[in-house]
Amino acid sequence: MAARTKHEDSRSRRAIAPRKRPRQKRSSDLVSAILEAAIRVLSRDGARVFTIVCVVREAGVSVGSFYQYFPNKQVLFFRL
Repeated sequence: MAARTKHEDSRSRRAIAPRKRPRQKRSSDLVSAILEAAIRVLSRDGARVFTIVCVVREAGVSVGSFYQYFPNKQVLFFRL
């Protein structure tokens, strides 16, 4: 197996890294609400129908708020 380059390692770390970390309590609360909503949606509906739209509706936040902290659904799964 070939060794990975620094660029490939960096890219794979970014693939599961959050966009930014919450600094204020309200930001931490928003991220917590998203994570808790994701757990509820996943438990209730299963992974096959799990979408970002379902999660943000359940959390009562905007899609834009989701994308401030999570670049994609895979990062959300990783955080769970």
